[in-house]
Amino acid sequence: MDNATYEQLTAIIYRESGIVFPIEKKALLVSRLRRRLTALRLSTEEEYLAALQLDRTGEEMTRLVDVVSTNVTHFYRESEQFQDLRSIIQNYRKSGKREIKIWCAAASSGEEPYTIAFEVLDEIDPANHSVRILASDICTKVLSQAVEGSYEEHMVAKVPEEIRDRHMEMSEHNGQRLWKVRPHIRRHIMFKRLNLVKFPYPLRGSIDIIYCRNVMIYFDVPTRKRVVAELERLLAPGGFLFLSQTENLLGIDHKLDRAGVSIYRKPSHGGNL
Repeated sequence: MDNATYEQLTAIIYRESGIVFPIEKKALLVSRLRRRLTALRLSTEEEYLAALQLDRTGEEMTRLVDVVSTNVTHFYRESEQFQDLRSIIQNYRKSGKREIKIWCAAASSGEEPYTIAFEVLDEIDPANHSVRILASDICTKVLSQAVEGSYEEHMVAKVPEEIRDRHMEMSEHNGQRLWKVRPHIRRHIMFKRLNLVKFPYPLRGSIDIIYCRNVMIYFDVPTRKRVVAELERLLAPGGFLFLSQTENLLGIDHKLDRAGVSIYRKPSHGGNL
């Protein structure tokens, strides 16, 4: 791929997804684009760029974002933060809070929002509380996997056995053991495609807990600032923002308070719970 084509493609990718591909990642981009070239029976990246620019449906742009997105996740990733989540939910229960709204902003193939649901619904009685979880991602391919909610046995290895048996059911498909999330968990989660670099977000505010983990590391600083501003806007007073333990808000203007390791809280108008 010549440099001019690389610059045009990376500019399109940045505009549409916020993902930055510096020149040292050129080989990675070429590798990921190979799938689209093969699918479209094209020979060069220059031909692909032309096809992308001529597409008026937006379908190829969606497929491009799918192939360049990084989707690495597993159940109970950075498990310590789920202990913090349990404490927050316990405090909500003790305070008499009846409605809990949660947004998992980088849901990938579903392991994180399902883990959130396992923990929340083990702490409160859904018969007496409304629990709504929005799970979003930019990648349509992984979202379809998340909606299906079925995982190979090795993928649920980090789920504690008693939680797995309570919230998942085992089946066999073509001789392969699969674990599928049970309906009593799935009914609380809505999956939706959402692009974190298209502002403002098409969501209403007053979200109690937002998980936005392992996604802003792919954005540059200006994009991170805009994302954090949107997340802060959507959080309810007293609401919590969870980042990955490798992420922080250094260098980003915000009014959130530290509430744990890579956990932030929006100041409450009425005091602490």
